[in-house]
Amino acid sequence: MPARTRSGAARSSWGDRAAVAVAVVLIGVVMSAGLWQVIRFARIWVNDPGLATVCLAIGAVVVLGPMQAHRWVAARRQDRADRFRRLTERPARHDLDGYRQLLAALRRRSPIALAQLSSRPALIDGLFFHARRGDLRRELQPFADRLRKRPNPVTRALASLHPDGHVREAAVSAMVERPRPEYVPFLAERAVEWVEPVRRRALAGLHRMLTEQPARYRPLVARELPRFAARRHGPALAALLDQVSASRTG
Repeated sequence: MPARTRSGAARSSWGDRAAVAVAVVLIGVVMSAGLWQVIRFARIWVNDPGLATVCLAIGAVVVLGPMQAHRWVAARRQDRADRFRRLTERPARHDLDGYRQLLAALRRRSPIALAQLSSRPALIDGLFFHARRGDLRRELQPFADRLRKRPNPVTRALASLHPDGHVREAAVSAMVERPRPEYVPFLAERAVEWVEPVRRRALAGLHRMLTEQPARYRPLVARELPRFAARRHGPALAALLDQVSASRTG
């Protein structure tokens, strides 16, 4: 073997040995520190069992506390999700108390709850029915109040059901500014309502959504048409869909 090769191998061997030695020393220091702490705790236990018990309890809380807190939070979230799911499955069209409980639960829910709500046509139909009758004024008021501050998607959608036309118009504008598929049933409801400025704003918003993302929104709007066929302004919504379709094929 050439001398240069032998010297390189020797340096590599000494480097490996040094690394191993450093690792052994570090492991020894850690083990010694841990052993020393065990010895100190044993002395405390012998001299003062009460103090040792307190120290042990504090250590258990520090180590296990965050884990238990995380499990508790996860369990609470799952429990709320299960309760909300049961609420969405329960109300029939004329179950006013069920819809009041549903709106109370929605005050504390995330946008995921809005997706669950808008995916249930029968539930949406009953909610709109009671909102049109004015049965839910008190339950809808918190969403109207939040609309003036920093509304989330749930607030924007449900404020559009408020009896006050100015609130409904503001809610429609807020939904159109940040469109989502979950808004389609609520915008369609406003597009056939009796107050012209609100109706015009909702139709304009749906027209924009259909024009910009037809593949995303056209099936959702088409799904709403049967529900509004008998309403006075229902044909305007069908005409909007036909108009957008014709402009794309033409």
